[in-house]
Amino acid sequence: MAAIMAARGQGQVQDFDFFVVVDFEATCVKDARIFPQEIIEFPAVLVDGATGRIESAFRRYVRPKHHPVLTQFCRELTGIRQEDVDGGVGLHMLAL
Repeated sequence: MAAIMAARGQGQVQDFDFFVVVDFEATCVKDARIFPQEIIEFPAVLVDGATGRIESAFRRYVRPKHHPVLTQFCRELTGIRQEDVDGGVGLHMLAL
């Protein structure tokens, strides 16, 4: 987003009218690597390239298959509750 704002401020022309910005959240543990790391939130926003405003937002929680119970660290870090992922969809369902 900063690049969009900087380019606008310098009078540069944008090649795109809109941008889709995604920021995945995944299973995690404190001070270690978890394997396999699984996506637990699939969010996206549609940003107007001319104004920088968010035009639309999308969020789906994903039910992890290999580590179905989130660690306390993961819940605190992401703000995602266990009931969010319990009610989420399987990752394969997002491809439909």
